Amino acid sequence: MKIMNKKGFTLVELLVVIVILGIITGLSIPLIRNIEQRNRMSKFKVFEDSLIEGAKLYVDAYGEYDIDENGTTICVDVDFKELQKKNLVKDFNEESLDCNNENTFVRILREYSGKYKYEVKISCYQGAYLAYEVNKLSDNTIECN
Repeated sequence: MKIMNKKGFTLVELLVVIVILGIITGLSIPLIRNIEQRNRMSKFKVFEDSLIEGAKLYVDAYGEYDIDENGTTICVDVDFKELQKKNLVKDFNEESLDCNNENTFVRILREYSGKYKYEVKISCYQGAYLAYEVNKLSDNTIECN
């Protein structure tokens, strides 16, 4: 009588396991990419909020902006470089992404009521290509200094 060794997996069982792992991998890759994209967008939102908070500190530390004699809104553009020079914001920490340019600024509007309004524009480049941009400037806003 011959005793057969029944240890191990058959080729069919191994193929089934490989196919199942392939399906799981194929389904999970888009989900992981979505998570990475949401994480990146939340970084930009935090960067946007930090620019606005830095502009608020800038207004508090470096003076009031007066209303002109006509009672119209006064606005000032404070660029990212100025806020960074005053140590009010930190640079955006994303490898190979540069947001330190003239298209990244906060527009500070002082309305006739005396309240301040903050609008932000961010442009981040990866090399020569625009990688991210947000423009929350009002359409009816006058040009600022």
